[in-house]
Amino acid sequence: IPRTSEGKPTLLWVRRMDGTEAAPLTGTDGAQNPFWSADSRSVAFLSNRQLKRIDLSGGPPQIIWTDPTGDTAAITASGAWNKDDTILFNARQTSGAGYVLYRVAANGGTPTPATTLDESRAEIAHYWPRFLTDGRHCIYLAQSAKPENQAIMLGSLDSKQAHQVLTSEF
Repeated sequence: IPRTSEGKPTLLWVRRMDGTEAAPLTGTDGAQNPFWSADSRSVAFLSNRQLKRIDLSGGPPQIIWTDPTGDTAAITASGAWNKDDTILFNARQTSGAGYVLYRVAANGGTPTPATTLDESRAEIAHYWPRFLTDGRHCIYLAQSAKPENQAIMLGSLDSKQAHQVLTSEF
């Protein structure tokens, strides 16, 4: 579990926009890389090899997906959540090397690959997805073993094909 410099587990905290006091979200011990639902009523995060969500209205976190490998580095949970309750997050491929984006329902289920590493570009990982306003397309960072091939890519939930938007330094 990630810890603060004081040795306490990290927690997610929230503050009302019209207030000054922040409060911890109970059950978010060890939370990393949080991202909001499209309606801003829930937050997803990584904790203890699990992708979880917590509703700000109350209640305990719900497990969306548990990494079955036991590898603490298998998921990093940079993610995005669209208005149709689809979550994109990055995780190590179940077969082969590298990290790709997976899609899963916000209520849980079996993730399926949403992207494929492009061997011709020497891609090794896809990170930090962000949905566009239509909720079907996203941009993400494609890391490559060849620095000149690192790029921001445009992908879609409807296809594993992606198009380079611009070159990027990682």
